[in-house]
Amino acid sequence: MDSTEGWVNLLSDVWQNISKEHLLGYQLSLFGMLLTYALRHAGDEHREIAIVKQLEQVIEQAQQAKWRVGAIITDNAGQCSRARRILALRWPQMVFLFCFAHDVDNLVKAVLRSTLKDVAAQAATAVKILNASSSKWHGCFAPLLRVQSALQMLHRRYKSYDDFPEQLQLFGDSSFWEELKDAEAATTPLAYASYRLHRDENSLGDVPLFMLGFALHPLYAETARTMPDTAVSEIGALGKIAVHYYRRLLKTEDIPVET
Repeated sequence: MDSTEGWVNLLSDVWQNISKEHLLGYQLSLFGMLLTYALRHAGDEHREIAIVKQLEQVIEQAQQAKWRVGAIITDNAGQCSRARRILALRWPQMVFLFCFAHDVDNLVKAVLRSTLKDVAAQAATAVKILNASSSKWHGCFAPLLRVQSALQMLHRRYKSYDDFPEQLQLFGDSSFWEELKDAEAATTPLAYASYRLHRDENSLGDVPLFMLGFALHPLYAETARTMPDTAVSEIGALGKIAVHYYRRLLKTEDIPVET
């Protein structure tokens, strides 16, 4: 940090370990490099006040260790959003952001819980039976489609057996395979976007860049033209925003974003 004069990002998220304990992890990020900085027991208290207290302790710890924290990034759950607003008042010199990749994941969930809900649940159940392990909904579509012929042959050969799982009878249903293809087509762009945004080397510049990529893609260009013409959604503005962030990242001459 001393050689780059960089301001680190502080990333925070909660997960469960194998003992079902909630742990709050913190990482420092600078120019694509990640440092796991702290791991704390979160307990059962997940309200915004508890999150604020935990985050402030880590911020102060980092500052005492001479880290210059420029931004705090959390997921966009309700309590995290409220905690960021509270902290923004207490720490006005820092930027408090939500994780854009988490929002893309939420969008995938929303898509799968719409008209694709039934086929997604059926696909997940089938994969769970075949693998004896659970799997995310949108991670089931492509593997099943890649072996569609083999699964249909499996169904024809063993469907009359008493021990053939009832949940696998859908392999003989042509409508299931058609719906599965539709679900795969609908979620593949979102899954790709999620993957792109989860890479360690990403910066804020990647967010408008990937949005610009979709806006210019032949399959989505017509829809992109119907977006409201604002300073952050218009196609020309996305390019300017991306250039702005990358110039900030590389410490070159800054270009203000025109509004």
